[in-house]
Amino acid sequence: MGDISELIGLTMQNVFINAEKDEIHFYVEGGRYFKMYHTQSGVITLRAIYGHLNHLINVPILKTAEVIHKSEDPPNNKAWTLYRFETKKGSVSFRWDVNQNRQSSEHVSFDEMR
Repeated sequence: MGDISELIGLTMQNVFINAEKDEIHFYVEGGRYFKMYHTQSGVITLRAIYGHLNHLINVPILKTAEVIHKSEDPPNNKAWTLYRFETKKGSVSFRWDVNQNRQSSEHVSFDEMR
């Protein structure tokens, strides 16, 4: 499994989110392609996108961050992870939520696809 920091310095050409909202596809210059997803379908879902996707297109990624929130306060055992990407145009964050009553890692996988 890779790390989102692999995108630092790379220029995205396109970002695609599938209809089920369980995969994000990042297409970068030079024909490289990365995918953010969870290995168990239906366990973690993309709940929100903060910012405009066009802020990621045709400019290098300057900074990335992963922020994990995990509440240990029943009955609101909420867990989510925010993945943030910054460019000179602005920032975009993707919030992935762990579905309630599921025991799973709050991390999603991030891999370069070949």
